[in-house]
Amino acid sequence: MLLLWGKLFNLLIIHNINKMTKFKKLFFIDDDHATNVYHKIIVKRADICEEAVFFDSAEKALEKYVELKEDPTAILPEYIFLDINMPIMDGWQFIEEFERLKINTQQVIIMLTTSLSSSDKQKAANFEFVQGFWNKPMNVETLRNLISSQESAEGI
Repeated sequence: MLLLWGKLFNLLIIHNINKMTKFKKLFFIDDDHATNVYHKIIVKRADICEEAVFFDSAEKALEKYVELKEDPTAILPEYIFLDINMPIMDGWQFIEEFERLKINTQQVIIMLTTSLSSSDKQKAANFEFVQGFWNKPMNVETLRNLISSQESAEGI
C-alpha cells in the first residue's frame, strides 16, 4: 500500500511539473566553462524554459541581446543570469552598458556569485532590473522556485 502511495505521489509531482509555465528564453553569462556545463544540466533537469542560451563572456551576450532587440520577431530572454566576476567586461560593466544603451529593462537580471558580498548586494540594489543576487552554482529547486514565483506574480 505504501508503495502505491509513493507511485501516486511521484505521478502527481511529474504532472504538476509538466503543467508549469515555461520561460521562452533565458540567458546565462559566465566565463567559467565548468559552471556553464553544470548549469546546462540543471536547466535541462528543471525543465523551465524552451531555450537556454549560454555565453562565456559578457561582450558576446550583450552583442547577441542587441541583435535580438533589433529584430522585431526575435524572442528576448525573460531572465539574464549574470556572473559578477569575469575578465574584460565584468557583470557590473555589462549592466552599465545595458543601461547606457537604454535597452528596455523588462528583462530581469539575476546576479550570480560565489561569495555573497554585502557591498555587491548594495551595488546591485542600485539597478531596478537586478531582481536577484544568488550564490552559484544554482540548483533545480532554485530554478523551479523562480517559475513558481513568476506564476504567483502573474496570478496563474
